[in-house]
Amino acid sequence: MNRISISTITPVYRGADTLKSLAKEINKYRESLIAFSGSLQLVESIFVDDGSSEGSSEILEQLQNEYFMDSCYIAVSKFWTTSGT
Repeated sequence: MNRISISTITPVYRGADTLKSLAKEINKYRESLIAFSGSLQLVESIFVDDGSSEGSSEILEQLQNEYFMDSCYIAVSKFWTTSGT
């Protein structure tokens, strides 16, 4: 039987209040795939933080160790330029 690998990609911006509950739901989904499906497998969770300053990055690092063995946390930094006319 062929296995189908699934990746989740979650954009994060000011998500500190919801990240823990989201991590629990993704983990429950991962466990249900293991229990009920022989062909589907959630192999990675990718979180892209777009410059949050309220602590999302610290929470994501904690959650990575707690819930996601195969996860990736990406911090994106925007470079803004202003032009005077």
